[in-house]
Amino acid sequence: MAFVLALVLFSTSIAVATLRTQVAPVEPGWTGRLQIRDRAFVDATGRPVLPLCAHFGEAFSAWTRRAAEVEVQLQEIRAAGYDCIRFWDNLGEYSDAWRGKEITPFSWINADGVRVSATPDYYAKLERFLAVLARRGLAAHHSRGDLGRDTPAIPLERLVEHSRTVAGIYDRLGWEVLALYEGNNEDFQNGNFGPLGLRRIVEPLKAGGALVASSALPGGEDEAALVAYSRGFSVRYYHGRRDGTAAERLEQKFTSAYDRPDGAPDLAWEGEPIGPNHEAGPGVTVNHTEDVEEIGLLHTMTMFGGKSGATYMSQHGVFWGGPIHRQAGFVVTPRMRAVLYDFAPDVMRWTLVHGGREEAVLRSPEGYHGDPGVVRGPARLDQAVAPDRRRVVGLVYGGRPPARFRNDLGCTARVTVVTPLPSEHVRTDTVRLAPGGEHEVDYRVGRLLLGECVE
Repeated sequence: MAFVLALVLFSTSIAVATLRTQVAPVEPGWTGRLQIRDRAFVDATGRPVLPLCAHFGEAFSAWTRRAAEVEVQLQEIRAAGYDCIRFWDNLGEYSDAWRGKEITPFSWINADGVRVSATPDYYAKLERFLAVLARRGLAAHHSRGDLGRDTPAIPLERLVEHSRTVAGIYDRLGWEVLALYEGNNEDFQNGNFGPLGLRRIVEPLKAGGALVASSALPGGEDEAALVAYSRGFSVRYYHGRRDGTAAERLEQKFTSAYDRPDGAPDLAWEGEPIGPNHEAGPGVTVNHTEDVEEIGLLHTMTMFGGKSGATYMSQHGVFWGGPIHRQAGFVVTPRMRAVLYDFAPDVMRWTLVHGGREEAVLRSPEGYHGDPGVVRGPARLDQAVAPDRRRVVGLVYGGRPPARFRNDLGCTARVTVVTPLPSEHVRTDTVRLAPGGEHEVDYRVGRLLLGECVE
């Protein structure tokens, strides 16, 4: 539900500031199984979907030990508007992290010399857990947690058989419970099966019509590696950049799709982006952020600029030491998805353009920070342009704000400036611009821009 806060009179336009207070996205989730059709995620009715998961890696492990508490957490995730959770179905290799939390259908000796025993009635418990997800209205991004270190602790053939058994579970429960089946979590440090082995691991689920992914690659992967780990899979799969600045992380999400190599799928899925780490101790490694503005924009850029399913990552989503729904950015992320979906549910089918290109319909008239002679303005104005060039989704960010943008749609346009607030609400300010008209925005990280022709 939205309500008007203020009317602000500008010299060239009237802007309306609106605070969106909805709890869940418009049209959340999907009907039937998630599919890919005509360069977009769609449900069984053909309706476009912008998939959004919450990371809850320990969910299955914890559910076997304290089911009622996990189900309360799942309820909070669904109530906030998330479609799915990413969870691990095998844990035990890294002794310090997972001692007492092991979950596995296998028995093996890990690299620390600790014997990890198979979980009694593992597959019956997995089926009941997935049924709980279905009852809560959630789907599964289903991944392994750890399968060894430099070499596999579990033979490939046993993993393929595991996937066959898992496919049988989804056959019984319904394939709509599965959002994505991932071959291995960070294969480069959890087993090293390589692209051929990962394809064999996911094949039983792929044969059932599921969307499948390989594994995240280490930083700095080249194009050949990206193609190799994408070939035969439904999506490009990655764990987003965590180092650098907020602007650099936003840019990486856009360029991952804009510069994707030939042979790699058009759509992607991000499984472990940067997120909050509120407390001392393990959680989101390498780097973390508690900046709500950044988190809201990062996931929005993932969906429209990265053409990617998105995952909200947090400290408690890795090691479940407290409520995931109390972590920074948890609430604003589905609210930003709602605004984007309201405006452009099919945005993954649009053409990606950066602001400096001739095809761009939103530009910085002052140039871009970092260019010769430019002392202010944004670093980038990345955008997705609709096929009829009468609508645009853009993100202005980085550089030295405030920044101006110009309407080059060739029509009188209504442009909505979207701000994720520290309160986890979303503010929208709407301005009407004549062809060539300009408007200034201020920001710390960036602003989402939604533009459409009205005349």
